[in-house]
Amino acid sequence: MKSRLIVAAIGVPLLYLVILSGFREHIVFALAIAAACAIAALELGVMMRPLAPWVPAGFIPVLLSPLFTWKLGEVGIFLAMLSAIPLLLAFQGLSVEREHPLPAITATMLPIAWIAPAAGLLVIVRQAEAGFGLVILLIASVFLNDTGAYFTGRAIGKHKL
Repeated sequence: MKSRLIVAAIGVPLLYLVILSGFREHIVFALAIAAACAIAALELGVMMRPLAPWVPAGFIPVLLSPLFTWKLGEVGIFLAMLSAIPLLLAFQGLSVEREHPLPAITATMLPIAWIAPAAGLLVIVRQAEAGFGLVILLIASVFLNDTGAYFTGRAIGKHKL
């Protein structure tokens, strides 16, 4: 618990400054979202390891989504997700023969379908007129929900998930 408090003491002010940053129309925010979502895509790739996904083919579009969106708007999300097609074809062609490639393709597409649109839309929300408040509200809502679930589980939960 002590380490979580230390991380929060450092991370919350840093997160606030990144969200507040208006440098070059929020490029710092887009870069931070790209980094966070890339880490999430890598973690999802590790969880999907039994299905043998091509992790870079799912990682790259997720990384590109907030960056393309920062410059191109909603079209950037589509272009980032579209970049998955040549990546999947290249990785399928370079990889060893897989007995069942469909589960690998599906596992590769999961972060692209799940994380990439959310990352791009978060950048769009931040660029809106009331974007700072909306992003703070979203992060606070997620934080309070997770914290409430954690403490409720500790208080009344019987079995670990």
